Amino acid sequence: MNQKVYNQLVSAIFLQKEGVLIFKEDFYNLGSEKAVGKGLERLVNHGLLSRVARGIYLLTKKDKELGDLMPSLDKIAHAIAEREKAIIVPSGVVAMNDLGLSNQIPMNAVYFTNA
Repeated sequence: MNQKVYNQLVSAIFLQKEGVLIFKEDFYNLGSEKAVGKGLERLVNHGLLSRVARGIYLLTKKDKELGDLMPSLDKIAHAIAEREKAIIVPSGVVAMNDLGLSNQIPMNAVYFTNA
């Protein structure tokens, strides 16, 4: 792996705040897709990043008592929608829970989108 690409990747990522979602595509300007992917993989293996989904990583926010804090499904969905320039609206149980009409916790979050 190209050490220069890795060092640039580390510098760019750790300028971000803890708890922010990071997309692999955001770093293609630093090097090839393969080099960026390898760099992110190394950061995950060292415990500095968490892999949320394919191509989506989290600059892990750590709590002394709770350990690593993961983002909510809603935060992940909105981050993906922002990246794709899409509008999302929760449906079903998610919408009812958000509006306070139900105290049922949804197992699967479903969103309507225009994209």
